[in-house]
Amino acid sequence: MNRLRLRFRPVLLAATTLAATGLTACDDDPVEPGNPQDISIAVNPATVTMRQGETASVEVTLESTGGFTEAVTIFAEDAPGGVGISTETVDGGAGTATLDIDASVVSDIGTSTITVTATGPGVSSTSSAFDLTVETAGGFALTVDPAVVNLRVGGSGVATIGIGRIPPFTGPVQLDVAGGPAGLTSTLDSTLVAGDSTFLTLVADTALANEGRYTLLVRGLGEGVSGDIIGFLVTIVR
Repeated sequence: MNRLRLRFRPVLLAATTLAATGLTACDDDPVEPGNPQDISIAVNPATVTMRQGETASVEVTLESTGGFTEAVTIFAEDAPGGVGISTETVDGGAGTATLDIDASVVSDIGTSTITVTATGPGVSSTSSAFDLTVETAGGFALTVDPAVVNLRVGGSGVATIGIGRIPPFTGPVQLDVAGGPAGLTSTLDSTLVAGDSTFLTLVADTALANEGRYTLLVRGLGEGVSGDIIGFLVTIVR
């Protein structure tokens, strides 16, 4: 008489049961059924306008689905020359980050579309964008009149240092003078000039000054704008 033998496979049955419920035996960060893990970002404001030498910022809001809780890196691309934008991290899969924007005094002027991208482990990267407009900070240009100052040993002369401001810059300009031989002294009436000009007095000392032709430099600095340098000649004769 033949006997019917039944063999049970408990491991297969357990696996089948887990699969039917949408669970796995080892899953540290379970995906919500029917809700895949994903991330998205929004950038506010959508447009930023700033001048050379200024700072600004945008806020990036991160959202996620499917139970995603990993850290996300947020960074910007396509910034114009001379503009730096910070990279930030958002922990926990959701939250906000502030990207700092720093435009140097020599940054490129114009409007650019900045792409902001978020990346995290196990999810596709996502991007958004904002428009960045960098405007000129203005500046100033120096002049020296006359361009050649003629002195005799023991004598003196005067040159006018002119400051032509370029809108929107209206601030004071810090001046200093460099160069020249021993025995030649140069004195500015004012080193911090709020107006359009100041005077530079040059004196050739009787005992120390040597004859010759020399180049002196006038340097100017203004807050938030590029500086300027201009040279002029001093001729000393006996």
